[in-house]
Amino acid sequence: MTEEVQKSKRSLQCAFRKAQAKLGLPYTCTAAPVTTISAVRTHLTRRLPKGRPPHLPFLKLCTTCNEDLLDEHEFEAYHGKDGLKCETLRQQRKGDAGQQEQYDILCSKVETYIITQGNQRSATNSTTAEIDATMLSSMPILHDPDLTPELPVSTQASDTVAEPPSSPLQCKTSSYSRKAKDN
Repeated sequence: MTEEVQKSKRSLQCAFRKAQAKLGLPYTCTAAPVTTISAVRTHLTRRLPKGRPPHLPFLKLCTTCNEDLLDEHEFEAYHGKDGLKCETLRQQRKGDAGQQEQYDILCSKVETYIITQGNQRSATNSTTAEIDATMLSSMPILHDPDLTPELPVSTQASDTVAEPPSSPLQCKTSSYSRKAKDN
């Protein structure tokens, strides 16, 4: 009696590479596809060739809610090392469909991670001139009456000029700051 073991037809590529492809970024990973989500997690946290850092500095699976967490602070604060702080009991996803679902969720989290890291890098690596030239040119012009300086309004005849404000940035105070001043 021999049983044939059916091989999984799953092929999960590096979640980091998949997110880069979705975002239109150049690939930084050439790893071969794997068949389990566990192997994907291991790959994402393992050091890369030539001493390069891993794709993700932190990735843990909560044993209680079975969610992948990419933020060490969130993991320690809300889930704990053994999932003791987590109150959301969820069964582990099994089978091809469960592995695919877990993989898709992980890929979306990695994509969000890449976007936030890109935003942080661009904010910390740019000078004020770069921010003015690149970021402000594409920003829509918004009008907020609470932040716009008050312009003097003439109550006299139209041929006289109103007094300029005492400060160049004399602005309206918001209702919150008015309440604070009243108390």
